[in-house]
Amino acid sequence: MLIVADQRWLFVCSANLQRSPTAEYVARKRGFLATSCGTSRRFSEGLVCVQISEALIDWCTIIVCMEARHVDDVARFPNSRGKPVENWAIEDRYGVYEPELIALCESRITETLKKYRWSG
Repeated sequence: MLIVADQRWLFVCSANLQRSPTAEYVARKRGFLATSCGTSRRFSEGLVCVQISEALIDWCTIIVCMEARHVDDVARFPNSRGKPVENWAIEDRYGVYEPELIALCESRITETLKKYRWSG
């Protein structure tokens, strides 16, 4: 698998349980360095999400949010300024690794790559 080292993707959703981990999986499958996190501090299904942080934002070269409210959460971090921030507008109605969500993430990654004229 080819690793595209100059692109580090950070996927952001609410609880880091379904959408962002699925997007991370799809990105890694395509050879990108990727991680995911959540904006909520709540506990869900007995699991604690990976919390969004300055360190994660420093690490990434692009931030991909699942909803507009996540874009607002990211904007609260001063170190996010100047980084590309995308809103994929994926509703919170999918299960983790659900085939429809995987297909949607694959499509959105392709669109994002074209937008920034990146390869992968």
